[in-house]
Amino acid sequence: MTIAAATSRSTFAPSLAFTAVLLGALTIIRTIGLHYSAVDLFFDESQYWSWSRELAFGYFSKPPLLAWIIAGSSAACGDTEACVRAASPLLYFGTSLVIYALAEEIYDDARTGFWAALTFTLLPGVVFSTRIISTDVPLLFCWALALLAYVKLLRAPDWRETLQNLYGNEPNRWSPSLKKRDRMRVAFNAFTRLRFCTPDGAMDFKANGGPDSAPPGYLPWFDAPGRRTEDVTLVFGHWAALGLMLRDNVVALDSGCVWGNQLSAVRLTADPAQRTVTQVQCEACRTQGGE
Repeated sequence: MTIAAATSRSTFAPSLAFTAVLLGALTIIRTIGLHYSAVDLFFDESQYWSWSRELAFGYFSKPPLLAWIIAGSSAACGDTEACVRAASPLLYFGTSLVIYALAEEIYDDARTGFWAALTFTLLPGVVFSTRIISTDVPLLFCWALALLAYVKLLRAPDWRETLQNLYGNEPNRWSPSLKKRDRMRVAFNAFTRLRFCTPDGAMDFKANGGPDSAPPGYLPWFDAPGRRTEDVTLVFGHWAALGLMLRDNVVALDSGCVWGNQLSAVRLTADPAQRTVTQVQCEACRTQGGE
């Protein structure tokens, strides 16, 4: 009996469902604990909560996701400290499950996935972080999810073909009728290569100079008429030939530091007229290709 029991214990592999039930119970305890906490919101949490009162696509120092998460949890149960923080244990529950899947995928072993998830959720930093709401909470979840997707991509039999299909100049515009790989390529190009496009959205991938180098019929992407983000302040880089450009709703920061020019930073304010620019010279950073 003893040998059989030991053998049974050694072969026990906790499934994802078992892990989810265990972590779910822990998450319930943590959520209940928030309602008995006497700790007020600290400064950053208060700032995030104030942002959630006026939803936008960006804020003074952070992207918008955290404010939207707090807005959702507040809409569900109110504006108490517990409700403002309620998403934290839930997101860590999700992160732990993703870590289970990630470890199981890498080591092909459910036990490794179980212990990886349990170890993560019981880390002192995670235990503390489940009691507050901060940018680290959704960040860790998104990073774990992205890493899992990357590992699965590399494990796929056609991963080399998939990566190769990310690069290409066609199709050069978005269409709802695009299939999976063409959709991926258009999105990849728009996020990493786009500089010029036509007024109706056809992208050019050959010209890489300043605005004056636009092909006939093309214009810088941020000047496209009817751009859906035209009422949002966008900050971008990776266009050294454009240089530092400051508009009310467009800030281009790449001023060619690696080519021996300047490294630029802009202090954003609600009033564009009050923005300040800081630049340092980059002579020592000049690359060989820029000499």
